[in-house]
Amino acid sequence: MSHSPCGGQALLLASFGVLVTAISGHAQISLPPAGESGIVEKSLRQSQPEFRPPLEKPPEIVIEDSRSVEDPGAGPTFVVKRIKLEGNTLFSDEDLAPFIDMGDSLKVTLGILNLMANEITHHYVQAGYILTRTFIPAQRIENGVVKILVVEGTLGDIEVFDNERISTEAILDRMQPVRDEKILREQTLTRVLLQMNDALGFEVKTVLKPGSRVGTTDMALKVKETRPYAISLDADNFGSRFTGKLRMGVTAKVGNIFALGDRFSMRAVKSNEDQLFLNLSFDYPINNYGTRVGLSFIYSDFILGDSLAPLLAGGDSALYTLNVTHPFYRSRSAEFYLTLGGEYREFRNSDLFGPTSDDQLADVFLTAGGLFTDAFQARTYYALRLQQGFTEGDLSDPLNSRNLGSGEVLIASLSIKRYQKAFIGKSYFIIRGNFQWANDRVLSADQFAIGGFGSVRGYPLAEFAQDNGLAVSLEYVVPFPFKVALTDNPKMKTLDQLVSFFGFIDHARVYAIDPQPGEVNREITGVGFGIRVNIPPWSPAIPAFSLTTSIGFPEFVKTEPSDRSDHTFYLGGVISY
Repeated sequence: MSHSPCGGQALLLASFGVLVTAISGHAQISLPPAGESGIVEKSLRQSQPEFRPPLEKPPEIVIEDSRSVEDPGAGPTFVVKRIKLEGNTLFSDEDLAPFIDMGDSLKVTLGILNLMANEITHHYVQAGYILTRTFIPAQRIENGVVKILVVEGTLGDIEVFDNERISTEAILDRMQPVRDEKILREQTLTRVLLQMNDALGFEVKTVLKPGSRVGTTDMALKVKETRPYAISLDADNFGSRFTGKLRMGVTAKVGNIFALGDRFSMRAVKSNEDQLFLNLSFDYPINNYGTRVGLSFIYSDFILGDSLAPLLAGGDSALYTLNVTHPFYRSRSAEFYLTLGGEYREFRNSDLFGPTSDDQLADVFLTAGGLFTDAFQARTYYALRLQQGFTEGDLSDPLNSRNLGSGEVLIASLSIKRYQKAFIGKSYFIIRGNFQWANDRVLSADQFAIGGFGSVRGYPLAEFAQDNGLAVSLEYVVPFPFKVALTDNPKMKTLDQLVSFFGFIDHARVYAIDPQPGEVNREITGVGFGIRVNIPPWSPAIPAFSLTTSIGFPEFVKTEPSDRSDHTFYLGGVISY
């Protein structure tokens, strides 16, 4: 909700002025960015409510060991001049020499030799070879030479337990990368388990135990199945005054329909005015190494209201996307993937006089993204996208959405989000950055829009848009300072885990390539504060609830908001089941 000094009279006068302008010269009408179908669709996705993603839950890997602990000083002593290693192929004798250095000779016990063997095992485990075991085999010691046997560990049998909906064959197929390794690495096992646990309603725990064959380790996969679907309802006032500030949305996901890990998603949003948004997508694993193919369809339409209502203007858009994604690296703390895809996008606008624009864009794109953690106790998410268009190259087309704009443009965009511990209690920073560069003038759908929730709070949604731009944000989050239990239920979190306060500063700029009359580079800044409440489900029958409320103030020195408001109040909530 915004406060405007003009009120209803200003809206009436503005509407009358727009209508007079439309009648006197249709070709001269220039809609604000929030009135263009391409920007409407993009800004709606940009302004969706968001919450801090949970940390990656590490897969549970239990290693059962039948060996017993021995006292290093127990047993008789004997002189050892040299230790001979057998069975080591991954590390040379020189690599392992520091763990078995005897000097000229050394008086030892069997317990001391076992400690040396354990050090070698630890070295292998640190390198990720968790199945390796090192033993002192039964032997006759001759000339002071003792043999130590390294069993580098191969995988034996794999058994699956407690699965009902997902077949044993499907689960074993997903373990193929583990079977392919001659000597199993923890990194490979962790990656495969993380990918399997991404499936809705599916979680697997791994138990490794000595195999039935010498030198092997058997694996037991213990499956926990829950409901393979998720539903959430959300509402907020993050929308545009031209298409409806109040928005209600529903998101539904269903998994494991045709194969373990596939996912169908649907999101629909309706504003309190005439705006509708629908997104359907399907994601399918095409091999056992994490490669996925995705299909997506987005449709949106709207009729402009507020001061633009007399124009009877509106628009619609349809986006069709096909992509392939492959994870090249994944661990508990890092991830890297590449996505290659193509899009076909249609954007149409019209008013009371008829069609005003019709863009039909085709492009291919490559995205490199992922996440990483670092020594500063921070977690960073990133995505770099390169997009090349192939259509709408006729600059003289009267139905182009933007003067001298083209669809045959190369666009590079980068998004970064970093959660940085502040080292003051449990507080932390959220640092965001979004950047776009284009090599030529773009059409409306590819402009970089700024303003509103998800960009610069305190300004209207999609206040300005140009070819190139940047938007950065710094947010400081402080959890509730006291640990207060709300109920006697031990599963219910304390107040400091549920409530947090935050303050923010947002800044953004947009730049036009070859500026045309009326096009100006813009720079806006907003500041504000707010509160978030996140209540997780404490039982399967109870949904999770999230609420965020904040107030944003525009910085007037450079640019005054188009609605002349001195602040904007934001309220949004999500119920997830």
